[in-house]
Amino acid sequence: MSWLPLSFGAPMVLWGLLALPVIWWLLRLTPPKPQSETFPPLKILARVLKREETPHQSPWWLTVLRLLMAALVVAALAEPVFNPREKLPAEGAALALVIDNDWASAADWGKRVATAERLIADAGSNGVPVIIAFTAEKPNAEIGPFDAAAALDRLRAAKPRPIPTDRPAVYARVAATLESLPGASVAVLADGLAAKGDEAAFNTLLSKNAARVVWAVSDRLTLTGLTGADNQVDGFALTAIRAPGDPAPAQVTAGAFDDKGRRIADATLTFAPGEASATGTMAVPFELRNDFASIALDGERQAGAVRVLDENSKRRRVGLLSQAEADQAQPLLSPLYYIRRALQPFADLVEPSSADLAEAIPQLLDQKPAMIVMADIGTIPEQVRQRLVDWVDNGGTLVRFAGSRLAAAGNDDDLLPVRLRTGERSLGGALSWTTPQPV
Repeated sequence: MSWLPLSFGAPMVLWGLLALPVIWWLLRLTPPKPQSETFPPLKILARVLKREETPHQSPWWLTVLRLLMAALVVAALAEPVFNPREKLPAEGAALALVIDNDWASAADWGKRVATAERLIADAGSNGVPVIIAFTAEKPNAEIGPFDAAAALDRLRAAKPRPIPTDRPAVYARVAATLESLPGASVAVLADGLAAKGDEAAFNTLLSKNAARVVWAVSDRLTLTGLTGADNQVDGFALTAIRAPGDPAPAQVTAGAFDDKGRRIADATLTFAPGEASATGTMAVPFELRNDFASIALDGERQAGAVRVLDENSKRRRVGLLSQAEADQAQPLLSPLYYIRRALQPFADLVEPSSADLAEAIPQLLDQKPAMIVMADIGTIPEQVRQRLVDWVDNGGTLVRFAGSRLAAAGNDDDLLPVRLRTGERSLGGALSWTTPQPV
């Protein structure tokens, strides 16, 4: 029961206002006037003591105050509510409540739960069973129907999940349950994002002759997602997206965190007016970049704004070594040309300033590379050989490409994975043939 911004939880108590005229009559009622008897000594006492007079009836202002107090007591017992909410449609055979609880719903999950609680409370006051389903839960999760108390328990136990929705499967299960409950009310609490198969899913859900449909979605989609985090040569290149069509410019800040949750780097990404994507770079040394465990956008409490990094996101320092002189006229003949082209997008390459192996190998080892690539290196000088062996034993990776110099150097049990086969190749053995033979 409501009038304008005021409603009453127990409106029947307002019938007590009809008792105000009776209260007014009782307040106006006075006892009969006493008879006067003359007693001479009273005149003497009247001159000594001031007589306290009792009025014939209560003053008008006191009567109004008492009536107002009685009216306020009646109104208080009627449980008044200022600016009451509109009662949502939760009538019919049942209330089917379908809630998106995917990653995009995490930002406004509190509002989503509050709306669902209102719907369930209205259904409980009407004695209507509730079917409650979440679009990011397991396909075989129980959906009801439940009473209002059980539905509230399931609602409060649900949480946003960092996965997309599966509306076709969930809507089909709800529609199958509604076949035995014709005329039910359907409430959809959507996240505002379209997905593949949505049209067919909605047609399936609403094809069971729903008596009422409630569609609840955020007024404005303000999600920002982190779609790219690439560890490049000069820093981490970040890419973020937002809802298209936003004419206002915006800036978001991204933070990088190590495996202990400490913030170790920042970057700012700027959205131009009307643009749906923005880019930025975390220009920090690659040693610090290798400590990144995750990158997240500030102020975004949803999984789409977080990138979890693994070993594939780390860059390694690789040392390149060759005994061949660089030929500027014919760079394709350089032993390191194709090696350099293959590794440059994924690693930081370092090369010694000297061609002498006795100086070049210590220069590479001093820069603590994760890998050293040797292009046809022959004999390792003895003064640096033991240091290279210790580096390999401590976890370093040595890659050696074979060539004429390595073949002439002979075997090296410490710096070669297998023993090299010496001598010329034999091309006329028992397993040779001139034409291909069937197996």
